[in-house]
Amino acid sequence: MERTVRDLVSEIRLHSCPFANLAQHTLLCAQVNSIQGMVPGLQKDILKLPHGAQDIGDSYALLRACERYPHAAEGLHAIHIREYLYKNYGYPSEPPGPKFQKWGQLLLPNRQIAQCSWKESQQSSQDVHQARCVKVCELILKLRGCLLRMAQITG
Repeated sequence: MERTVRDLVSEIRLHSCPFANLAQHTLLCAQVNSIQGMVPGLQKDILKLPHGAQDIGDSYALLRACERYPHAAEGLHAIHIREYLYKNYGYPSEPPGPKFQKWGQLLLPNRQIAQCSWKESQQSSQDVHQARCVKVCELILKLRGCLLRMAQITG
């Protein structure tokens, strides 16, 4: 909603009659949206990712910020991850195991952005994003010839 208001305000050309301009631009947006709703093929749905983002398939993307260097899991996390990968995919179970890199955000297929607690916990309480309407489902990804079971977040 805030983005829509900001976009509409930025479209005001003549400041002498801003409400007329705003009404005209809103009408034009409504007409374009209704035509795109009637003929979905007119709308090009090309997702342009921001700099540093990484497309991970199925309309998901990892967004910055991310850790500079990957690291191996530690403690019980490392043991359970290695056991899981060995049992399900034959991945060697010897230490150090796979390396992980934390990312700050996940772009969902519906274009919403899920925030990571790793980055959110570093911000002040006023700047923290509030999560709403999140559903977790099982997701199976094929990565380098291996099938990985993961959690999928849907909005």
